[in-house]
This record gives sequence, structure tokens and C-alpha cells, in this order.
Amino acid sequence: MLESSANGLVWQERCLLTVSREAGSAAYERHLEGPAYQRFHKALGGPRSWWLSAESFFGDAAEHVSTDPVDDERAAIPGRGGFDDGANAWWATSVCDGGPAVHVLTAGYPYSEAVARRLEPVFRAYVEDVAERRGCTDIAMPPKSDYQEES
Repeated sequence: MLESSANGLVWQERCLLTVSREAGSAAYERHLEGPAYQRFHKALGGPRSWWLSAESFFGDAAEHVSTDPVDDERAAIPGRGGFDDGANAWWATSVCDGGPAVHVLTAGYPYSEAVARRLEPVFRAYVEDVAERRGCTDIAMPPKSDYQEES
């Protein structure tokens, strides 16, 4: 796990979670017959892209967070949380030290779709940890429906 300091002057925090090749192979084999995993068999080509990245941006940096690098229409909106399926990214917002904060959870494709329904408590734990350490309030998380895997 990689992380940055919780110092109030730090404008970004990041946490990268990944599955080891051995653990990924074991999970892949264990769930290979499951419908969610069968759909992604060809796309996965094995246990690759099994990672999650959680990031938080504060102050001025938070005002420019967009899950779409080309089009700002998908920018995180203060007071709301959501999901951008084009970026495989969930986002939440809060207020830290009187300024905006945006928290983003990104997952590798197609891993994101295979585990989406299990990510709500993971993302919530990350955001609540950041909020507690930094004294953030007014947390807005994505709705539970944003964590449903596609059919």
C-alpha cells in the first residue's frame, strides 16, 4: 500500500490496492465458473488488471477533478457522489477545512465490473478514514445503485 502524509498542506492522498499474481490466479480459478467472471474471461485473459486506486484531492485541486480527461462534463459535483462507467470510477465529495474535497475510487477493467457490488464498503471505509484524519464533514457518497454490476 502506498500512502501520503495526512498533513493539512498536502493537496492529494493516494492509496493503491492490488492483488498479487498468486492470489489473483487462485481467485480467478475459484470463480471461473461464476457468471460474472465468465463474461470477462476473454477480456481478462487471466488475472490481470486486478487493482483499485483511491485518491483524495483537497482545496483548489478538488475543484478541477474530472473522471473524464477530455470532457469536464463528468466533473465531481460538490455535495454529490456518483459513478462514471467510462472511467470505472466512483467519486464522493466532502468539505475539509472549509474547502472542497473529492475522493475517487478507480478500478481496472474488467475487474471493476466483476467486483462492483462489493466496493461500496471499501470506498466508504477509505473516505471515512480520510475524513476522520482531516476533520472533513458533509460527506456525499455514491448511491448504492452505483455499485451494481452490469447485467
